Parts: sequence; C-alpha cells; structure tokens
Amino acid sequence: MPELDARGLIVSRPGAGRDAAVPALGGVDLRVGPGELVAVMGPTGAGKSTLALALAGLLPLDAGHVAGDSVGQVRVVLQRPESSFLGETVLEDVALAARWRGEPKAVAERHAAALLVSLGLPAEMAARDPLTLSGGEARRAAIAAVLAAGARTTILDEPAAGLDPVAREELHRALRALHAAGRTLIVITHDPAEAAELATRLVVLREGAVAWDGPVAAVLGDPARARSLGLEAAPEVQLLEEVARGRGAPMPPTNGRPADAVDALATLLAAPRSTAAPPRSGPHDGAQAAPIAHRPPLPPLVDARVRLLAAVLVVLAALLANSVLAAGAVAVAAAIAVAAAGVERRRVLLVVRPLLALGATLLLLGVLLGGTSTVALWRGHEVDARGLAAVLRALQATGVTLATLALSGGTATIDLADAMRRLLGPLRVLRVPVDAGAFVVATGLGLVPAFADELDRLRLAQRARGIAPKGAGPVARLRADALLLSPLFVAAFRRAHLLADA
Repeated sequence: MPELDARGLIVSRPGAGRDAAVPALGGVDLRVGPGELVAVMGPTGAGKSTLALALAGLLPLDAGHVAGDSVGQVRVVLQRPESSFLGETVLEDVALAARWRGEPKAVAERHAAALLVSLGLPAEMAARDPLTLSGGEARRAAIAAVLAAGARTTILDEPAAGLDPVAREELHRALRALHAAGRTLIVITHDPAEAAELATRLVVLREGAVAWDGPVAAVLGDPARARSLGLEAAPEVQLLEEVARGRGAPMPPTNGRPADAVDALATLLAAPRSTAAPPRSGPHDGAQAAPIAHRPPLPPLVDARVRLLAAVLVVLAALLANSVLAAGAVAVAAAIAVAAAGVERRRVLLVVRPLLALGATLLLLGVLLGGTSTVALWRGHEVDARGLAAVLRALQATGVTLATLALSGGTATIDLADAMRRLLGPLRVLRVPVDAGAFVVATGLGLVPAFADELDRLRLAQRARGIAPKGAGPVARLRADALLLSPLFVAAFRRAHLLADA
C-alpha cells in the first residue's frame, strides 16, 4: 500500500469580502510510494500549500479522501518555521510533541537531541533559544521537531526560501540523508534547481489540478516544456538553451540540474560553431512592449473617517450599555459591521471563540460561586439572577471586540491613521501630538488582525506536529491553547520590535 493515496481532493478557500468560496484544489489525485522524494511545483496560487495541508489532514475536504499507511502520521514543516517555534529552547521545542503524547521527559529529550545531531546541528545548540538560530539552523530544527512528532511522511513547504547558498546546501544535505535513510519526503518549492537536485519525481500543479506527474528532467531539463506548465527552468538551463539555439545545436540533456547545465555549456562553447545557426527567436519577438499600468488614485478618506466614527460610537455604546437587551443589540450591530466590512470568517471565529469560552466560564463561576445580583434585562425590568452579570459583561466585551475587528479588518492602517489625523486636527492648537497619536492608535488597531493571524498560525504549527489534532476533545484543546500563551507573547514582542525598527 502506498504511503499516501489521495483521490479527488477538492478544497475551497474563502473568497475576498462577500464573494463565494473559490476552489483551491479541483479534484487532485496523488499517489506517493514509500521512500519517494517528490517535488511539488506550480505557479503562485496553484494550490501547493493547500495540497500539503490537505494531505496532512489539516484542512477540511469538500470532496475526496486520503488513504495510505501514512494517514495520521503526515507532518508538515510550515513556511517560515522559525516563526512557529513553540518551546523556549531548541530541545524543548523538538521534544514537545513527544511530551504531548506522554513520553517521559528524559526519553523525549534524548530522542530530540539525537535528531538534532543527525541533522547536522551541534549538541550545544539544544540549549539555545530557537529565536536566536540562523535561517538554516532554524529550518533543520523545525524538521527535527516534526520527525520527533512521529512523522512517517514529511512535507516541507518552501524549505530553502530566503536561505543563503551555504545554509541552503546544509539543508539539502540533511534532506538527502533523510531520503537515503528511507524517509518519505514531499518538498513544495518554487526553485527549479532545488527540485532538480533533490527530487526523484515531479508533480506540477496548475489552477488547482495536476498538470504533470512524472520525471523531473522531462520538465526542468526542457525550458520550453517548463514554460508551457507555468514554470521556469533553472537560469543555467535557460542559458544553455539560448546558447544551443544560437549555435544551431540540439539542446544537451541536463536533468534540470544547474551543475549539469554548466558542464554542458562548457562543452558546447568549446565545440566548433555551426554555420547553419537559425535566427534567434523568442516568445516575445516582434511584440511591442506593453504600456506600464498605472495604479488608480487612492479613494478619498471620507469612508475611513466614517468607519472610525462609527466604531467609536459602537464601543461607547457597548461600554455604556446597562441592560442585557442593550448590550445584545450593540453586539448584533457590531456583528453586522463586521459582515459589512468583509472580514474573513476565519478571523471572526478566532476572535469570537475565546469570547464565547470566557463568557461560558464566567457564567458557570457566577452560578456556582456568585451570590444574587440585580441586573437589568431591559430598561425598567430588573431581575436577581446568578451569573446574569457575566452575560452582560460578555456581551459588552463582544461588542467592543467586534467593533474593533470591523474597523481594523476592513480599513488599511494608513487610511486609519490619516482619518484620525484629520478628525483630531483641531486639537493641534492645544499642542496635542495628533500625528504621533494617530499613528500609534492606528498601528495598534492594525495589529488586531495580525495577532489573529499569529494565533491561527501557532495553532496550525501545533496541529502540523500532531498536537491537539482536529477532533480533539475540549480538555485537550484547552491544554494545547495554554501552551500557546508563551509563544504568542514572544511573537507579539518580536512584531513590536520589528515595527520599532521600521
């Protein structure tokens, strides 16, 4: 039986604003055998990362299924894994999934230390803060973390992106060693040289469907075929093609590898030049240069100012609401504003779920431990009921949070800052630092969706290691969320530090 056997995978992603969901994968079939190293390529937006998450069971499928020996043991090394660390030291981060499964600390850390060494990281690196690692070291530490999480098949999403040549070669050396040891690997990449150097098989996605599944060299060693699939061969291979065409020689075989192309280029240049060289031609010969597209002017900021004023009014109404009915009405109004702003459903759920959990917890505590308290259901109608005060506070918090989300999620930070600067402009006569204040407040509001994304990414990093997978019970999810407090605070401070530098 294969490690993975995906049939008819259909996955939709939310459209922008109120648009209906759009297909990310449109019926993908993919079979991966034991010990294969498969490269997955395709133009931006072809569905590569979506396929990785779907194979690992981290995305709901609209249709299709994934079978095979690796089901439940597929682990993903996410893009930018250095921003997905969950432990305070490298050793703690790598051992985290094993500790989650109940392994004794000594056993989990001994296995983690051995994995780090096997990936070419020195033993003393285990005690370091993972955020102090270099790019290449961080990628290898992230690979160790998913291997320690019981990976039978490992998917790496753009593993060498942003690395310098030395770090890239160290990473590739580690991947070759894993492949030689019989590990099943799937590498998602934009880099043709990476695919040609590592992979035994190439899968090309285009518009959510498999456009090629076969030998690597047949595509990456043939620039014309690569272009027909929306890819580019390595620059060295493209140069070889140009030189061969100019000299009237056939395209030498290269397997798509830059080193082979360089050797073939040297041989070709040393050979006598053909006198029957055809004229150079290309896909753009004879075509006039397209005019530069100018961006339309930015719309006026009246809309941003109206949104800002509306959000302030909703927040004030939520804070001043003194009855359950009034607070509920404000929360509903804020929810309508969120829908009108076109905020993604994923972000709304990230914000609302903790509020619901908090409200339920406060209500339970109020019922079990609290005494009676007088709370107005609506104006002039007061009741004494345990826990009803918690409901009122939860509705107020929901109104404030949703109003802030509608403003920050539906308005660009620069527009918010400019709107605040214009609205508060008259205060300059009182020497109020309007410009600085507007920038600080607008930036803070702009970070609300950013931190929602941060939390979403950290949860995805957990599930990619098999921690609190889909379907886990509420206790397991609560325990997993507790593990996120420290990395979420660290991420907040990192973002603040980068913003201060900017």
